[in-house]
Amino acid sequence: MYDFKFSHLSLENRRQHQFTFKRLPLLAAALFAGVSLYAQSTPFPEIVSVNSGQCLDVPNGSAAEHVRIQQIICHGGPNQRWRLTGTGEIVNLSSGLCLDVPNGSTEDRVPIQQIVCHGGNNQRWRFTRTGEIISLNSRKCLDVPRASLAEHAQIEQFTCNGGNNQKWITRRL
Repeated sequence: MYDFKFSHLSLENRRQHQFTFKRLPLLAAALFAGVSLYAQSTPFPEIVSVNSGQCLDVPNGSAAEHVRIQQIICHGGPNQRWRLTGTGEIVNLSSGLCLDVPNGSTEDRVPIQQIVCHGGNNQRWRFTRTGEIISLNSRKCLDVPRASLAEHAQIEQFTCNGGNNQKWITRRL
């Protein structure tokens, strides 16, 4: 067995943290599957935009279906906390609903919503090692439009381009 070091940039204090893993085969399997180990390390972390430092948010903690997901300043509330299931669904702690690409669209600029989890590929996501969250259905990235820094900017899917507005970290509270 070999040690493997994983670095994580903390947005709170702009410091880099290192984690050492002793079980290389487990890590290799997780990375091959495209799963972020950090995302799996806590059941309900915040998902934070690398570009804006703001969190994925269900407006007003709504439990209604078809509510569009936004970014807003992180406050640690349950409407900003998420769980990645073993099948790739991202479930909100407050509403219990899944991130969803409406009607399984493969188009750019489609707003992301929350809706009852049904297991379709339009509700399944993959975290990459470089921070993208990619729809298994459309192969497009979770995106903050035009790299907006504004609160309440609605999250959409867009062709992956490597921009920081398509990179996310998970942060445990």
